[in-house]
Amino acid sequence: MAEISGNLSQRTAVQLEELIVEKAEFRPGQKIPNETELSERFGVSRATLREAVKILAARGILEVRRGTGTFVSDLLPAKSSIDMPNLMRIVTEAHDLYEVRLLFEPQVAALACRKASDAEIDHLQELCDEMDRLHAAGEDTTEADIAFHSCLMTASHNEFIQQLLPVIKRSISDRRLLDAQSRMTASYMPDHRAILKLMRDRDAESVKSAMYIHISELMKKFDNFYKG
Repeated sequence: MAEISGNLSQRTAVQLEELIVEKAEFRPGQKIPNETELSERFGVSRATLREAVKILAARGILEVRRGTGTFVSDLLPAKSSIDMPNLMRIVTEAHDLYEVRLLFEPQVAALACRKASDAEIDHLQELCDEMDRLHAAGEDTTEADIAFHSCLMTASHNEFIQQLLPVIKRSISDRRLLDAQSRMTASYMPDHRAILKLMRDRDAESVKSAMYIHISELMKKFDNFYKG
């Protein structure tokens, strides 16, 4: 795997990814060693190791099960889609991922608006509240962001739509890896609130438009940031 520049947690994520994907030391569905063991193995702090795990969880490589441990995903992405590329390649791929999301996510959101249960909409509310809390505390909102979009996909009640989830995870995690999230968080969170309100109103066409605008604006801000 090609070496990349970046902070220690990103480099640790690359090393752990290599053990899983290239060396197959940990198989799909297998629980990986605990934080203490892995942090000692890589010579990093437990905080750095946790951040590396978050990166790989956002990419769909690891799955963190609260109270149980961290496991290798049962459905690992293909090797060609998870190799950590250089910066410019990430930028290009992230743009392409936003384009893919524009093709399907507004329609998925409209379908979810029609089919979501009240409990699922309440869960979207909880996720919005969680993002607000994390943002106010200066903490990472990546997992809550992914969970919000994942909840919409689940609320569509279409099993095949679930297979599109890796696109969402990859898009959001790449933005995080490029350190753009801290500059963009304030702009996307009100969008989530607007989508939530329209979901409660059961206004599917407006939800579709709001999701399209949300992704379009993110893509535009992303492109402008990395061109400048």
